[in-house]
Amino acid sequence: MSDNHRKKIAVFGHYGNQNLGDEAIIEAVIGNCRKRHPDAEIICISIDPKDSAKRHAVDAFPLRVEGREWMDYPRYRDLEAESVSEHSPGLKALLKRRLPVVFYLLKIAVWYLQLPFIVIEQLKFSRQNYKLLKTVDYLLVSGSNQFLDNFGGAWGFPYSLLNWTLLAKLSGTKVNFISVGAGPLDGFIGKKFVKWVLKLSDYYSFRDIGSYDLVSRFYPAVSKSVYPDLAFSLMADSIGSQKSNSTRDRRLVGINPMPVYDPRYWPIADIEKYNRYIEQIAAFSAWLLDKDYEVCFFSTQPKDGNVIVDIRNLLQQRYSRHTHNVRAVISESVSGLLKSMSEFDLLIATRFHGVLLSLFLGKPVAAICYGQKTHDLMQDCGLGKVACDLDSIAVENLQEYFQIIESDAEHIEAMLADKQAEYSRQLAEQYDAVLDLQRI
Repeated sequence: MSDNHRKKIAVFGHYGNQNLGDEAIIEAVIGNCRKRHPDAEIICISIDPKDSAKRHAVDAFPLRVEGREWMDYPRYRDLEAESVSEHSPGLKALLKRRLPVVFYLLKIAVWYLQLPFIVIEQLKFSRQNYKLLKTVDYLLVSGSNQFLDNFGGAWGFPYSLLNWTLLAKLSGTKVNFISVGAGPLDGFIGKKFVKWVLKLSDYYSFRDIGSYDLVSRFYPAVSKSVYPDLAFSLMADSIGSQKSNSTRDRRLVGINPMPVYDPRYWPIADIEKYNRYIEQIAAFSAWLLDKDYEVCFFSTQPKDGNVIVDIRNLLQQRYSRHTHNVRAVISESVSGLLKSMSEFDLLIATRFHGVLLSLFLGKPVAAICYGQKTHDLMQDCGLGKVACDLDSIAVENLQEYFQIIESDAEHIEAMLADKQAEYSRQLAEQYDAVLDLQRI
């Protein structure tokens, strides 16, 4: 294609599930593409194209065959997680709980009977996507945890990435993986798929050193290219004016919970660990209320709302005093989320992008880390001493971390402003490279 034709850029990712951390990445990528190619046609390829089209005002296309998420292959591990929260008295629920092995074998038998139709659907879908990619200049696989197999196994994320990468290479489209996260990635097939994807891509970078380290263990020749998370490149029009004009008498603390180990969400459920997590958050919230702070629970994904309800119920049952100073906010857009977060004086966050967007806004934050990626981010921003492992969470730790970020707030804000400037420069360099404006 000539350099003078109108560019067409496909922004690709396992998005469209209303996870505002992931949507912040897409918003950032679209904004930076438009800045560099104002006349470009931009499309999204996502799990829910209707949501992506509405949210980002672009044409959008399905990432997978509709109705066949993860190719629907039944896995016993998933079945166990489902059984924990299954309360229906029907025959299916009863069989799942009482005879799980029989139920699992029946699901496999049904899946194999459907396999010829699944293959035909996949071939038709690939042919359709090949035609689409023939019109696209750049396929940008945009950040987040794209290299994982705990949700859907090898036939979930890894297969989808390999399928689209192969189609891009056949169609002459450049495929760039930018600031991509990795892990959990445990299966042999999933690792093979990711290795082939990286070999075939025109460009790739990781969003943290932990992701690089994980991939390098099964692909030693992988390049050590690490850039910040793309959400750090949100544009000014996405951020808006986020300075708080509040005249509150009390300091407001934002708490971002997450459904870790929750059987309604987590791939491997553990109700005891989940209950311990919400108990510690509730106890910490009660401590804040006793010290005359206001508390606001906020979500970055709809499933967080269930956790907020559980924590607030615990607060009401065990710590009913001062609960009138507790509120919750559920945002539906990135700008709405950032506006809510800008009101908080101090934050405690569990979701990775709950932590990241706090840092992006220059807010003093302590992190409850469910993965190494959060530890790495906090360490890189100079806040490693206020990050704790989820499995060892204790109200005493949260109290200590809170007192640290409160007493050192001014220094933390200045440090984060410098770090944001550094991240912005690095990401601008990467965008210029992947959009062929300069070479790294």
